[in-house]
Amino acid sequence: MSTFTDIKHQLLQGSNLAIAVSIFIGIVAVFYILYNWGSYVFLKEKYHGVRFTTKNITGMTMLIAVSVSVTIVICMTVPIFVLPPIRIAVEGILVKMSGFIFGPVIGLIIGGVTELLVMFFVPSYIHPAYIIIMLGYGFFGGIASSFMRASKGNYWVTFGVINVFLLIYGVFILSIYGGNAPLGTECINGVEVAIPIKILKWEIEAKYFAIMFGVMLAAVAVITWSIVFVLHIKKKTKTLTVLVPILLLTISTEFALTILVSSWGEAALFGVGDDGYSAMVISRLIQAPFKIIFNTAVLFTTYKIIGPLIKRDF
Repeated sequence: MSTFTDIKHQLLQGSNLAIAVSIFIGIVAVFYILYNWGSYVFLKEKYHGVRFTTKNITGMTMLIAVSVSVTIVICMTVPIFVLPPIRIAVEGILVKMSGFIFGPVIGLIIGGVTELLVMFFVPSYIHPAYIIIMLGYGFFGGIASSFMRASKGNYWVTFGVINVFLLIYGVFILSIYGGNAPLGTECINGVEVAIPIKILKWEIEAKYFAIMFGVMLAAVAVITWSIVFVLHIKKKTKTLTVLVPILLLTISTEFALTILVSSWGEAALFGVGDDGYSAMVISRLIQAPFKIIFNTAVLFTTYKIIGPLIKRDF
């Protein structure tokens, strides 16, 4: 128990939680690549993914070119878009779609190449968090696409994965921020009191962080259930087959990457120090339900336009 408590204390210091999440996602990505490579080479399993045909390579190049060019034009036209938090919101749309269409590995490559090209042409603040986010967007997009393929049109499987993700994420956040005095205690006038989390000049008990996360997770769950069941009642099977995996993509990237990892970069960008990480998390958390709805609508529309142009060996 003491070991877990020590780990929890360390995660709540500064931006350590963002760094830990980034490392975990990196380990998962490496394991995924090695597993698929081993399955194909040693177990001789059928390759599932994009064939490197001339048409598909052209499609990959086109998505990179469009993402980079659109981002550059917008940044040069509207200077505020040079700020990384705003820039990655625009740049990330086609990166997510690239992963969703081409799979996790290609999504990683496109995300990395796109971010490097944008950084080369658009002078902006550089931080590891934003590179990790773009790589994650491509990888998570491919994972969502893999669930769509594996479920063979049964969107209830992917819907179940969304609920499991929200549940595990909620338990993780509760275990970190919940409980009694997650940061430890200090003695004031002979009384043991919980050490609060510092948010810039203010202090807040860690349990209130858990409550805020719980409320937003519940809101996202209600929105997801409402969308899925309304469309199911209307018998929009084809729509749900694509929409539910996209919901998985937007929800997972928002909670795992944008809220936890992007806040690390923003705290450094605005020079607010370690205490500012929690403030950035709160600001991102409040936006989450609205951004998930907006991103889902944009990605679904984009996929309906681009998806039929790409041939996948499913």
